[in-house]
Amino acid sequence: MYLPLMNPRRHNLLLHPLFLLSLFLLLLNDISLKYEFHNGFTGKLSDFTGLFVFTLFWMAIFPRHKWQVTLATALIFTWWKSPLSSPFIHSWNEIMPVPITRVIDYWDLTALTMLPLAWLLARIDYNPQIKYRRIFIPLVGCIALFSFCFTSPPRYALYYYPPNQIRFYGNFKTSKSEEQILDKLTSKNISFHIDSVSYYPIGDGEYYLRTDEPIDSSKWVRVNNTRDSVLYRRMVERPFYLIPSYNLDGQELKNVKMRITQGNKKTFIYVESFQTDSKTEYNNKLEKQYKKHFKKLFE
Repeated sequence: MYLPLMNPRRHNLLLHPLFLLSLFLLLLNDISLKYEFHNGFTGKLSDFTGLFVFTLFWMAIFPRHKWQVTLATALIFTWWKSPLSSPFIHSWNEIMPVPITRVIDYWDLTALTMLPLAWLLARIDYNPQIKYRRIFIPLVGCIALFSFCFTSPPRYALYYYPPNQIRFYGNFKTSKSEEQILDKLTSKNISFHIDSVSYYPIGDGEYYLRTDEPIDSSKWVRVNNTRDSVLYRRMVERPFYLIPSYNLDGQELKNVKMRITQGNKKTFIYVESFQTDSKTEYNNKLEKQYKKHFKKLFE
């Protein structure tokens, strides 16, 4: 099966050695080389190979509209590499689970020189004598589409939970409303507040300092760090309730973190984590005891 809208005289472009080499370098660079070296060369390599592969791919899809493909690619790339795309990136990162980023560097626009090369290559009547072309062409096309969607994700500092923090992950449900649950906590003199920010100590690993502005651009400088660092990662999350101190059958739990979600007929409570200074090792028996206690609390 051929990719939709492909002209039989043009789809062979996806098997051209220059297209395959550029596609290979693009994926290798975005998946590996950027993390290993992260310098000006790896940045430019993605731009040059990416533009060449992207333009040639869409010329193969729309062979009668080569100049429209070339013009659209040039405009989109110029917009992406300029501050004009910053509002879009900010909006995307606020609502989408997978963040995107890019570096504003006008030298990247030199990659537009790949467009005439793609144009010239698209004019060649390439007819490789390869078996199973009907299999390889759609396969290469799908890999190319993946390379367009794939982006080097922003680097995040590795963080870890403190030794005394228990990841509880307890799920409970009740017929009470969220307001009734909070009223019950208040009646038991259990203080709580709503928050949306958590702090986690930085763990071992490789760390990079973002040095440029605006925040949607990424330029990283490698720095050293150790596990005993005073650095913390600040994470903005969905709003949650935090109970600073809670007495559970004589054991003090600190910073009990939970979320309450109102369903159609039931209210769901998710107790994510808490801290304890107890010398007793946390095990399955304690977990069952805690879950039984919280279930009764929220009934």
